[in-house]
Amino acid sequence: MGFITRERIAKYYRKFIGAAVKAAGKGEYDQAIRAAINAAKFAYEFNAFLRDDTLEGLVGTLSRELLAAEVPVGEPSQRRIVFYDAFGLDVRPLAQQYIRAIRASGYECLYLYEENAGVETKAVEADLEASPNITVLGLDKTLSPVERILCAAEAIRDFGPSKMFFQVAPWSVEAAVVANAFDKTLRFNINLQDHAFWIGASFFDYNIEFRDYGTALSVSMRSLSPERLIRLPYYPIMREEAFAGFPPEAWGHTVIFAGGTLYKITGEDDAFLRIAKRLLVENPDTVLLFACGGKTRRIRQFIEKNGLQDRFILLGHRKDICEVYKHCDIFLSTYPFFGGLMSQYAAAYGKPILAYTHPKFCCNSIEEFVCHNRQEQITYRDEDGFFDYARRICRDAAFRRSEGDRLIGCLVTPERFNREFQQILTDNSTSFPINYSEDTGWDVVVDNYIALRKPSLFFRYWAKSLRKKS
Repeated sequence: MGFITRERIAKYYRKFIGAAVKAAGKGEYDQAIRAAINAAKFAYEFNAFLRDDTLEGLVGTLSRELLAAEVPVGEPSQRRIVFYDAFGLDVRPLAQQYIRAIRASGYECLYLYEENAGVETKAVEADLEASPNITVLGLDKTLSPVERILCAAEAIRDFGPSKMFFQVAPWSVEAAVVANAFDKTLRFNINLQDHAFWIGASFFDYNIEFRDYGTALSVSMRSLSPERLIRLPYYPIMREEAFAGFPPEAWGHTVIFAGGTLYKITGEDDAFLRIAKRLLVENPDTVLLFACGGKTRRIRQFIEKNGLQDRFILLGHRKDICEVYKHCDIFLSTYPFFGGLMSQYAAAYGKPILAYTHPKFCCNSIEEFVCHNRQEQITYRDEDGFFDYARRICRDAAFRRSEGDRLIGCLVTPERFNREFQQILTDNSTSFPINYSEDTGWDVVVDNYIALRKPSLFFRYWAKSLRKKS
């Protein structure tokens, strides 16, 4: 099939979006929505571009065709808001943070969520049950896409909000169709995946960013004006779980913990694995525990090849993630992509953070995830400085504790998050300044995404999917 190129990505994407437009033109709206979802998922796989006006236009067409009669008439209630959640997941993304802020605000809220069988929702449900000002409506997964859109739009129309907040996936076409229709209501997009393609750049009134890099991409890659951007960093949700323990190989050693989605350590010629190996070689009294899900064959091969079986240990997925942080000594950030939430847990529990990035990755700055109340230097952009620092915190327990202590209090607190959200409800702003650089280094990021994909398998899969859905 040949190598993946940006030209081939564009070619395949045009096929997906073309199938969606064609179906919509024939009035086959369910099929059009499913094809549009495929197009958005394909765009998300590579992120070669972060906005597509053809897809934005299709969403507008579907909104007009399906919801022209559903738009509310009359004055909305200034004390009513809608929160549309495409996930409803515990811990990730930010449902609990916003539910708690809405509860504290006292505003009446209609919480719409897309039902998703088999996901962890107990914590979200508990927060909703503790919020008497929030009414919950699930969008039945057995309904067709059009039926879910009509159901959501009718509920919003009857509720009459003044503002709507959307926490959605990059391919949430149904939510986008609903949002597009309510153009007389202020619509806020919570930019969860600021480094990825998503729908809605043309019709969300405000974009809530959690860091400066996302702001830069919204301006340069999504053509959003800075006036449409609001910055609101998030905080981690702490969960109490029984500690499942560490493997016996960790006993009596300094424990370095790392973890995250596997794509965050893939690429750059296995740089993360090489960094991990050097850390262990230079600091013989340490072990590295790595938490992750998915296929780990490549990591296991590296561990076996380098004889690190007793020192580089895979934990799998850990529900007791907060307990893992309590019991480890040091947190190692992933590379070539940093993990924001994982870094926040480390700071919250006062664990020093080891973070290295090549200067070409402008997207990498632990400080943007952690340093909301005060600035601390965390990220190293030269290897020698990084490994010198690593040796010191691995070998000096007092220094290690002091380095962790300086991170406590850097994060935005739940109380401040709630106050800033209240300010958004009041005047569509927060006290966090909008800062961004015109140098996003995006080509480097895209090249890394492309390098992760296997050409023969990937294009064969998507070509088959295109034939099935078109």
